[in-house]
Amino acid sequence: MGVHHHVPAFRFQQSEKRLHVQLLQGHPQAVGLEFALLLPGPVEQIVDVAEEMRGVAGDIEGALQAFEKVISIDPLNLIAIRNLAELHFERGNWNRSIELFEEFLFEYPGDAEIEKMLRKAREAKRNADRESRSDE
Repeated sequence: MGVHHHVPAFRFQQSEKRLHVQLLQGHPQAVGLEFALLLPGPVEQIVDVAEEMRGVAGDIEGALQAFEKVISIDPLNLIAIRNLAELHFERGNWNRSIELFEEFLFEYPGDAEIEKMLRKAREAKRNADRESRSDE
């Protein structure tokens, strides 16, 4: 009888994630949402790729699309909701970021960091509204 080397699932997932990061680093335009949606397995894999697209590849547009896809499949996925809220905040899409931060806090109340971001988004929206009224 030979010795069987069992590779834990976690280690396999980590090496698979490294492969995704390497692909994204090498060819971020070639590896986008289409790649994420072809991945076998649960929504979490799309989330992982979307996070990599946002961070490693800097593909904000692709990350937005991938996170939107995640919440279309799993509307209560807090990782996707939070990332979408932050991305919309960074882009100055105040209404959408406020909506998503509120949704996150409804599902996971008491997150001080998200409460702070929500306050900032509301303030930025008020300022933007004030500016648009003064331009009229």
